[in-house]
Amino acid sequence: DNQVEGGHLLLDGLPHPKCAQPPTVWQERPVFELLNSEEEETDETDPQVFDEHVSELLMQIDLPPPWEKRRERAGGRMHFFDPRSRRMTWKDPRFLPENWDQRIDPNSGRVYYQFYKTRGTTYVDPRYCPPGWDMRLSKDGRIYFAHLIAMRTTLTDPRGVPENADPALDDQGRMYFKNHEEKSTTWTDPREGQQEVVLAHWRHEQSVKWIREQVRMEMKERHEMENEELEDD
Repeated sequence: DNQVEGGHLLLDGLPHPKCAQPPTVWQERPVFELLNSEEEETDETDPQVFDEHVSELLMQIDLPPPWEKRRERAGGRMHFFDPRSRRMTWKDPRFLPENWDQRIDPNSGRVYYQFYKTRGTTYVDPRYCPPGWDMRLSKDGRIYFAHLIAMRTTLTDPRGVPENADPALDDQGRMYFKNHEEKSTTWTDPREGQQEVVLAHWRHEQSVKWIREQVRMEMKERHEMENEELEDD
């Protein structure tokens, strides 16, 4: 019936939104930061050095059950074994959003993802959404994205935008973009008209930043738990 839980009516083939009114005005401090009282930490480490540091931290972070780590004899590259399918993949199963699970098709060996709420599956990775966004599956298996700040949904993927752009939805579910450098908003999608090499670069930058943040939060949570245990002792 095209109705998704917690969202709005989503139809295929809708035109790009055009409106006489400008998009929502720029907010000096995003609502998402107001909901999370801590200021976002910045990292100015050299990217190459930081990648090595992240790799070391990843070795300390457990896999979600029942996944297991395996290492190649030649080269020592890490891969991941799924005992449910008895298959291996290079795709790291960690840091999946809530209600998602990574699996491997036992016949084809292809990685796919299951959304617990609807029991649907997809080959599209649900990770790397910007802060305040979730990827979900409707009951008929359609991918959609929930903007938690606006409490609206859209079929448009908010991922893969340049660093200074912040996708958002207005009260009518129309996507607009906040420009952090100019402190302005626009209806124009910065991805429109870009070459694939540029889009791939943006996606890569966003995914690296996203993984770095997940590692930071995981290690922070671990240190807090260790400190609590020491205080209890």
